[in-house]
Amino acid sequence: MRELKLASTAIVLVFLASAGSANAQTMPEDENAADSTAEAGTETANTIVVTARRREESLIDVPESITVFSAQNIADAEIDEAADFAQLTPGVVVQQGFQGGDRPIIVFRGIGQIGGTAPSVVLLSDGVYLPAGDPLRNQLFDIERIEVVKGPQGALYGRDTIGGVVNVITKEPDNYPEFGLRGTYGSADEFSVAGAASMPLVDDSLFLRVSGSYLESDGFFDNANGTDQDVREEYYARARLIWDRAPVKADLRASLNGFKNGYNAGFLSANASTYIDDVGGRLSVVDLDDGFNERDVFDVALKLDVEAGFATITSISQYVHSEQTLRQDADFGFAPGLQVARTSDTNYKALSQELRLVSPTEDRFRWIAGAFYESSETDFATRDEEILAGLGLLGGTSNQTDGERFGLFGQFDFDIADRLTVSGAIRYDRDVQDQLVLSGLPVGQNNRQVTAQFSPKLSLTYEIADEATAYVSFGEGFRSGGFDAASSLPFGAELLESYEAGLKTEFMNGRLRTQLAAFHINYSNQQVAVLITDPNTGNLITTTDNLGESEIRGIEFSLSASPVAGLDLFANVDYLDTEITDDPNPAVIGNQTPFRTEYTLSLGGQYRQPLGEDLDLVLRGEWYRQGPQTWNKANTLVQESYDLVSVRAAIETSRWSLAISGENIFDAEFNDQIFEVAPGLNFTYPGLPARWRATAAIKF
Repeated sequence: MRELKLASTAIVLVFLASAGSANAQTMPEDENAADSTAEAGTETANTIVVTARRREESLIDVPESITVFSAQNIADAEIDEAADFAQLTPGVVVQQGFQGGDRPIIVFRGIGQIGGTAPSVVLLSDGVYLPAGDPLRNQLFDIERIEVVKGPQGALYGRDTIGGVVNVITKEPDNYPEFGLRGTYGSADEFSVAGAASMPLVDDSLFLRVSGSYLESDGFFDNANGTDQDVREEYYARARLIWDRAPVKADLRASLNGFKNGYNAGFLSANASTYIDDVGGRLSVVDLDDGFNERDVFDVALKLDVEAGFATITSISQYVHSEQTLRQDADFGFAPGLQVARTSDTNYKALSQELRLVSPTEDRFRWIAGAFYESSETDFATRDEEILAGLGLLGGTSNQTDGERFGLFGQFDFDIADRLTVSGAIRYDRDVQDQLVLSGLPVGQNNRQVTAQFSPKLSLTYEIADEATAYVSFGEGFRSGGFDAASSLPFGAELLESYEAGLKTEFMNGRLRTQLAAFHINYSNQQVAVLITDPNTGNLITTTDNLGESEIRGIEFSLSASPVAGLDLFANVDYLDTEITDDPNPAVIGNQTPFRTEYTLSLGGQYRQPLGEDLDLVLRGEWYRQGPQTWNKANTLVQESYDLVSVRAAIETSRWSLAISGENIFDAEFNDQIFEVAPGLNFTYPGLPARWRATAAIKF
């Protein structure tokens, strides 16, 4: 698959280059025509329109806490991956994780994910589920907008939306040929190139858009041997073919993406306040210097929309195939004279089908009904080898997990009065996972985990005035249980009840917007990491278990303002308090829950100054402060607060742009992730230091 990925990326980029010359000759005279077409359905007359609830709605009218990034926002803030928009979204924290960028830990309102478990936040692309654990690294290119929806969304989206949903809307091809190409070079010899091209194949009916990206970096941290450890090589290729002839719209998309990144980019420490410079600036205690994480994903989906008058009928058929090899240190340097390398192979396949009906948006009573089915197979195997003293193969494990998931869902909105709307939704999900242990202990054992759950949601929305809307809501969500890949031990499903009240305002014709939300969450069976002895090797390993009961309380506020032409300002703040109220270990009762960040605060602004006809100077600055973050239920692992400052300066025209940007420009020290590998000993992944890059882009 690796040769296929390089070939596919090269083909896409060559196609983009050849398409660029043709597109340059066929752009409409009004250079803004394509942009205005792309923005349709996104922002009309200063009203932001979102599709988070499976239909187009005005942001101010939706009884959810949603942060929206338009295509212009994404370009101005250089949002390339999940961590970039997280710092601009109250209540959201992202750690890139310890598997070379795979499966970043996305934490919504203190609800996160540990390795080996189902996600707590579902990622969607144009309403289609992205593959489980899709890294969203270097893939946020050629994007129309991003909708970050916080709070449980199980009533519409089902399992694993216990924290929320990230809905990524890609740019759609149309009648106007379009071409864009972007290149970057920066710190750690990071180089990337990305491009997109769009064209009509049959005017007004058949359209094609292709995009691709490639990134490589030497990384920022060396191992004890001086080896570049956190290296990155990542690619992404996507094609989208749309047939639009009323009353049918067919949207076929396929993507191939993956990476081969460094692994073990961490160090051992006795406390959470130890940073990389405190251990000599190198990852000196990790003795495996050739660790890597390689992953390739193929995803194809067909979305059909049929306008039937009484409703829009939508069918989504999807197939996903993922292959991953992870090579990591298995002894963490605990065995002098020995070096144990663990290689894990995962092969995942899934086939799914969704069917739903959505009533017309203009009706007083609006409804959605649908069904979902998925069948999946995951093959997992590990092998431990001693590679220093010549002991060779020490052992390993393998298992196969078959999953079958079924869901039925429905939602309604009813306008009780001109300014008062009641909304309700409910979904039933049944998730069955059967695991067969093929090797290791106990060989031949069959494990079964069944989760059957109703997820209701109820809300009341009141339009106080044309410029202000208040809402209250109640919702439930769940995250499926399963079997830990390393230990084959079962862990239970998480359950959550959320109560929320919010206020949204839009003043000055949309130039001043605010959102305020307060919430209380009852959280059961949170999936957490614990230390056990591996029954196969006798080594200490991290496996998955369930916490007892806990409560989460928080408040979030965001503001965006454009007081004068060319000046944009923003502010985001959130505060979170959590408490473990019940657990088999009474010593942790009263503690904060894992993943809790006490607060985040971000302030920033951008100024666009015209320098001449079709030439602008753009200056931007952001300050982000993250409060103390708790990593374990004992509260012994806490990352203290830290500050990050980012800047950007650009010269832009309607055809090209040149920019210089910097992140963490004052080189603040912080740790990105911390977990316990032995009593009193932690494995720590350092946060990235100061870094700069130059970006050049053209479009036709």
